[in-house]
Amino acid sequence: MSIVSDGFSRGVKKLGARDFWLGTAMPTALQSRETHIILFFNPQAPSFQQGYKEIWMRLADNIAGVTIASVNVVVQEDIMKAFIAVASDIDNPLNQFSGFGVPTIIVYRNRWPQAYYNGEISYGAISKWITALAVKPGYHEKQLLIDGLELIDPDQYVDQTRLQNFAYPTSSQSYTSTIGEVGGQQPAIAVAELDEDGNQILEVDPTEDDDSGFIPPE
Repeated sequence: MSIVSDGFSRGVKKLGARDFWLGTAMPTALQSRETHIILFFNPQAPSFQQGYKEIWMRLADNIAGVTIASVNVVVQEDIMKAFIAVASDIDNPLNQFSGFGVPTIIVYRNRWPQAYYNGEISYGAISKWITALAVKPGYHEKQLLIDGLELIDPDQYVDQTRLQNFAYPTSSQSYTSTIGEVGGQQPAIAVAELDEDGNQILEVDPTEDDDSGFIPPE
């Protein structure tokens, strides 16, 4: 069978069988303790050739302190067999990070899968998710809400100015290319305040667009 090359020409670490603990009770754990942002992909899929490949190479060129990596699911059959085996074992602690379609993005920290990425598929969104959230100890996102989000045309967004002291969301679903940028649409942020009796009141930050539908208590 002829295998199409993944076409990664720079930067991206191509993971193979030696990078995982194959043959053990935790075969989908990584050998390395370094933080890895891993793209599981099929090189023959149009979505990979149309955008994922270039996004991943840009991340590898510009993001420091983490390993931008990939698993070619067509070539790395032993790795994918390990994920299938873990998916069939509901008692395996890594079970929640095993049954998924491609392309899928997972962050690994300290050898273990910690979170799926469920946000917009664009360089801007993913790079912000990596630096603001994925690298943080204790961050977990164990539910994959979608497989292969629609790619965003890189020409759709232009370079903007980052907002100072912007509080990035704690869920990858909220990440877009424009989040945290001047003029970009931002999620509404709940702010805790106390009334005269010392009871907490939830309000929507007036500096953000209020489209949350929140109605404060009377």
